[in-house]
Amino acid sequence: ARAFDIGLNDKLTDKYLLYRWGVLEHNSWPEIKDKIDSVMRDKKWLILVFHRLDEDGNPISLRHETLQRIVDYLKEQKILVVTTAEGLRLLGLGG
Repeated sequence: ARAFDIGLNDKLTDKYLLYRWGVLEHNSWPEIKDKIDSVMRDKKWLILVFHRLDEDGNPISLRHETLQRIVDYLKEQKILVVTTAEGLRLLGLGG
């Protein structure tokens, strides 16, 4: 389960109300990169949600170039990408 609230997750997060961050058309690359960097610095878990790709004018859509930039940055920084169940296990919240 996940909440509709925007936020970060840690060991104190209710596993049935996980926070998420929806990446939308208006989010700039520096904003996205800053969010990823802050999560790594603060040792939190960020759930990124992508709704649509390449639907011009759709506010919940994201350009594929931005998604690729996110993927490349995660790989470059060697940031662990996991499923929700894996994230819960890593936080000690079960799965």
